[in-house]
Amino acid sequence: MTDSAVDLIDKLLKLNPDKRWSAEQALDADFFFENPIVKTADKLSMNFSVGSVHEWECRRKYEQKLAEQKAKAAANGGRQAHRA
Repeated sequence: MTDSAVDLIDKLLKLNPDKRWSAEQALDADFFFENPIVKTADKLSMNFSVGSVHEWECRRKYEQKLAEQKAKAAANGGRQAHRA
């Protein structure tokens, strides 16, 4: 990752919204004008850490919990209908 990339990320992730860059400011960042503008495949970093799949894992757990809740609701609804 280049210094320009780190600088851009830092300015986009500022906690104080008054200091955080807008999308328009970000588009003018030095990162987007570095040479070479397009990197060849061998120059791309494809090393993804386990943390990069965190969102996928959270989504999977959320969907699993939702399915469990629906199954419980269906089972409870089925019992109530059977009693009536």
